[in-house]
Amino acid sequence: VSLIKKVLHAQMNNPEEDFVKFFAARIYEGMLTQKVKDTFAKLTKKAANQYINSQINERLKSAIGGGSLSVIDSNSHNEEVECINKEETDIATTMEELEGFHIVKAIVRVVLDA
Repeated sequence: VSLIKKVLHAQMNNPEEDFVKFFAARIYEGMLTQKVKDTFAKLTKKAANQYINSQINERLKSAIGGGSLSVIDSNSHNEEVECINKEETDIATTMEELEGFHIVKAIVRVVLDA
């Protein structure tokens, strides 16, 4: 799984010609000249980044809206809430903030290997 994630990460940052052709062949009906490939390379990178951003936004909206996510482990979530409550600080962390934190943590865990 980690090797596939590395390949996907590389393709998102600098798409190879075969990766670009994969999408261009499904969208573009004309001849795939070098100029068209270069254009589709930029579009593929942009589309991949926009897709990831929209997935992150959907997860954050779900957390803010009170939706449930299967990524969050309720046991670790409760332990962290207890740790925060035990600390004597003036900072009040809401459940929504904690859920947002866990969502971002889960997303980063998928993108980056530990």
